[in-house]
Amino acid sequence: MLLLDGKRQVAKLETAELFIGDRACFCIPHRYLQSFYGQIGFVVIDENEAPAFLQARCAKYRDAYGLDVIIMCRPSGGYGG
Repeated sequence: MLLLDGKRQVAKLETAELFIGDRACFCIPHRYLQSFYGQIGFVVIDENEAPAFLQARCAKYRDAYGLDVIIMCRPSGGYGG
């Protein structure tokens, strides 16, 4: 995995926020990135609340690849933070 310097990480996060706009959006990040995505309004959700295809993908990432991932959602309406 390519690690970017702090300024580039923030720039990419801001670009993602502009792209998402006020639509609901899900992501499956590594657990250690929870606070990073939380900066633009993503919150961890119970996997049972996620769409079935995301539940399956998350399970595959854990079972087949041994990744420590979580499902996060950014509700519609955007983020005012």
